[in-house]
Amino acid sequence: MFSRLRPAVALGVPALIVLPAVLVACAPAPDTISLSTSPARTAAVTLANASVTGNAYVFVPKANGISAVSFYLDGRTTPMRTDRAAPWDLVGSNAAGASLPYDTSRLAAGLHRLTARISRGTAVTSVTSYFSVKRTTVPTPSVTAPTSPTTTPPRATTTASTIPTPTTTTTTTFTRTAGRPWSSTSPFNTPLPSNAVLDANSASIASYLGGGTRQQVANLYEYGWPVYDADAGTPRASVAVTENWGTNPFANLAVPMPTGMQANSGSDGHAAVIDWSTGRVFEFWQLKKIDATHWTASWGQVTPNVFTGIGNERIGSASSKGSGMSGLAGLVRAREIRTGTIDHALEFSSDAVTPSAVRFPANKTDGSNGAGLPLNMTIPEGGRVRLDPTVNLNAIPGITRAELAVGKALQKYGAFCSDQGGARMAFGFENPMGDPAGDPYPSAGFAWDYYHMSHIPWNKLQVLRQWDGH
Repeated sequence: MFSRLRPAVALGVPALIVLPAVLVACAPAPDTISLSTSPARTAAVTLANASVTGNAYVFVPKANGISAVSFYLDGRTTPMRTDRAAPWDLVGSNAAGASLPYDTSRLAAGLHRLTARISRGTAVTSVTSYFSVKRTTVPTPSVTAPTSPTTTPPRATTTASTIPTPTTTTTTTFTRTAGRPWSSTSPFNTPLPSNAVLDANSASIASYLGGGTRQQVANLYEYGWPVYDADAGTPRASVAVTENWGTNPFANLAVPMPTGMQANSGSDGHAAVIDWSTGRVFEFWQLKKIDATHWTASWGQVTPNVFTGIGNERIGSASSKGSGMSGLAGLVRAREIRTGTIDHALEFSSDAVTPSAVRFPANKTDGSNGAGLPLNMTIPEGGRVRLDPTVNLNAIPGITRAELAVGKALQKYGAFCSDQGGARMAFGFENPMGDPAGDPYPSAGFAWDYYHMSHIPWNKLQVLRQWDGH
């Protein structure tokens, strides 16, 4: 939903005035950034001075001579997206031509700005719109999922299946420079059987997830997760939370905050810290530093033991992902791209998340079906996909080293839907700002942020019936 703002003359600050959603008189002129509540882009108004809640359909209207439009959020130098076909959508469009939504819940409440750089051949003009994001409700899980890994999760059939439980001793070799987190029994570390049982709606779900243009992307920098190491000697700090969504997950904890630590530049402001002295993993959403011993985060979570856990445990009920799973669980680490081997399942967000449904290893959901699809084309959080293991990835002309590593991991382990987002599939990668070895992505063939991994045969995706392939 959205409403309109007008400037407060005395202070030059937007003052909220709510108007009806359908404003024919405010239809935007060419070379403006437009906003609609409909994927059909109907009843559009100008984004400038609008107040936005939930999903927004943002686009530049058709106009003569435009060859491309690049969108830049909040003054960043890297575009969120470049669209090369009318009507120049911020997120893109589906196969039927409908606009895909941008989930404004990814942004902090308050004022933001979006710049569209509009190309007409070699000539480039820019238009900038300031808008406000509102919060009207506190997000809560639609379904209460099992909070204990030993509880049978919801599943499509009554077929028996063994759910992994955390072990009492370390069962993986995980160090600062090698290995993978969680127990060997974790769903993220469990290879899939070659004859995995597919979901009854596998074909329809996979057709959407694997379709579109440049909609299967790698979140490398702006929304990539920096991962920091800590030990008993790392400086400690208190972390307050700014959202009133329950008990502060960092309350009464001396949280290790390494010197020089910072969150990614995206509106999610994610970062993670592995405390090697305790095994705890601290994950933050919209992290900000106040001073050396005081930080804030909008929300986050603490995972008890990175060595013996399964990747969906939390201390308390707070979380850093809509699914409740650890963000670290399926993250592609920079060192894995260097070696060319990803020995675990991946995780991804999607705009086609099923509302009111959840599958293990997720233990909650924030799914809203932002793409507006029939429900048989959506995937529940916790849903697991894989790439057809019979595909010979090595034979694909032009496939990059990084794409090959991702593709082979998708064949062996697959990927879990962990959150809702703005693309059909946006995979989590480590932001290398926290890696002393530097940035491995360009040399491995990922030339820019949101790299679309076009050599992976996304039309060969399969959706599994349940997490273990049975």
